[in-house]
Amino acid sequence: MLIQMSRIEAYKSKSKLMADFNERKAYIFHDMLKLMSEALQLLPEVEDSIDASELPRLADLGCFGEAVYRALEEKPGKFLEHFRMVQIDGIYSTLESSTVAVAAKRYVEEEKSFEGLVGELREKLEDYAEDINSFPKTSHAFGRELRRCVPALRKVGINIVVGSRNRYGFPVTLRVT
Repeated sequence: MLIQMSRIEAYKSKSKLMADFNERKAYIFHDMLKLMSEALQLLPEVEDSIDASELPRLADLGCFGEAVYRALEEKPGKFLEHFRMVQIDGIYSTLESSTVAVAAKRYVEEEKSFEGLVGELREKLEDYAEDINSFPKTSHAFGRELRRCVPALRKVGINIVVGSRNRYGFPVTLRVT
């Protein structure tokens, strides 16, 4: 849930902050319970009004978050919009922080697909790595990093399937979807 906080104009010491909090905590707790109560009352209506195709993988969270937003008098669909934006930010953050993901994106721009073993894909993608020093040196480390990036790469149209180990290694396919 995204919460917009007002800017802190005057800083307080920890002791002053805690004293203020302790003075107000009963009101804060009351307001939180009131919000949860209102959201729970709205939940059946929200569940009926949202098409299943609009819900995230965590459908219950999507419905409850939407009910909380509506209890806060936000327009319908606002929570799901914020949730998608946070997910997209997370995807791009994952992709940008991984030399393997960056190399995979560069590779598919030229080659479009790959079918072979994880070790062979590591060798191919090494040529597309921006920073060779941070690129995984072994097939094992590469495979671990590749598996970590699979969900994020899938979201940007790069499908990677790593198969079960055979006598040659781990088969892998990489395709643009």
